[in-house]
Amino acid sequence: MTLTHNISHGWADSSADKPRWNGLNQLGREVVSEMNRLGTVIDISHVSDKAFFDEDTDLRITIEHLSQGRDWPLEGKPTIDDILDHIDHAVKTAGIDHVGLGADMYPRTPSPEGMRGAHDYGNITRGLKRRGYGDDEVKKIMGGNFLRVWKRVTEKSG
Repeated sequence: MTLTHNISHGWADSSADKPRWNGLNQLGREVVSEMNRLGTVIDISHVSDKAFFDEDTDLRITIEHLSQGRDWPLEGKPTIDDILDHIDHAVKTAGIDHVGLGADMYPRTPSPEGMRGAHDYGNITRGLKRRGYGDDEVKKIMGGNFLRVWKRVTEKSG
């Protein structure tokens, strides 16, 4: 379940809107706590940085490490190689068992060259193989890690 999308609402701030709560308010913290108790997978892809950091200290440490990587260029569109560089950095920082992909997979402008939608995921797979990732590593990045975590989190509720 996603906490918010493009608009801040009654308990969580969005990354695309003006902050209302400086992250999560008390209700938001209670919602996240209950979601964790129930074993709900929480999608934080559109929350504000403050809301992201309200969730878990381990997440804060991870993102601080990942943010040390190279940002996408401000001028011009990012390329598939920029995406692969980010994946490489995440693997070096967090380890192969902690990297997975997620994206709004609809055509958008600008979009990275070579990644207009879900039909271009094969470009990532081919790029990872060219960079020396083995079949098992590619499977983890391209969905295996996500499925493992999804299963672990949702088993808590059953």
